[in-house]
Amino acid sequence: MNINNQNVAGAAAAAPPNQGVVAPPNAVAPVNGGVTATGTIWTGGPADPALRALPRNQTPRSPLCCRSETTNRHVWNRCEKGVDEEWTIKMNNTTPLATCEPVIHGDLKNVGVDSVFWMNHNGRWGDLFLHPDAVSIAQIRAHEEALSVACPYDRENMLYSRKFLENSVDQALRRKIAPSLRPEDGGPAFWSLIKCALHG
Repeated sequence: MNINNQNVAGAAAAAPPNQGVVAPPNAVAPVNGGVTATGTIWTGGPADPALRALPRNQTPRSPLCCRSETTNRHVWNRCEKGVDEEWTIKMNNTTPLATCEPVIHGDLKNVGVDSVFWMNHNGRWGDLFLHPDAVSIAQIRAHEEALSVACPYDRENMLYSRKFLENSVDQALRRKIAPSLRPEDGGPAFWSLIKCALHG
């Protein structure tokens, strides 16, 4: 969740009548967020110094808080492309699913829209991309709704991650899950339905 938005909103609410906020209080430059090796979640403020000791491939790269409008356009355009054609998941896949999934997961991270897949269930954090069947679709939707209400940045990532996944599976799979898919479903719910369709 992006704390910076809340600070600015709070300052605006506290401003005297007929006076706008002159400048955002204590503006913080965007920083990377994600999940540390010990399972600690962070999406804003100073990075955990322990992260600097991790090898680059283990450093959380998930998303920047407060993307600029230009960056948003780039991210959306990238999500509209989806994964490269050779890794697209198809109803009758010739490429093993275990080969396609890590590529798609890696692309979600590289695009910076993977944070919404992390869910705290019974005090434990889990990645819904890797374990979409760990909780029910109703619980995933409740998780998505809570994130969307709490943070506009998470709401964007929900939409962007779904767009990326829609463009990473073939039309036959999209048609198969269409009756179960809701307009407000984000990436995690979409992925859960895709996995059910493939294994169900």
